[in-house]
Amino acid sequence: MTTVTDLYTRRAQTWNKAKKFLDERRDSETGCLNAEDDAAYAKMEAEIEALSGEIARCE
Repeated sequence: MTTVTDLYTRRAQTWNKAKKFLDERRDSETGCLNAEDDAAYAKMEAEIEALSGEIARCE
């Protein structure tokens, strides 16, 4: 069974992955992502939000 601690760990890992992704993929001139990268980042954001919701339900 997944514990709240496990959820916090997964959320932190996903957050760090998303930050690294942005640092690597942002255009140096505009600071924007291309459409493909934007979709990938949106998926990571959705996962972070889902984990946050699950944490709230467990607490």
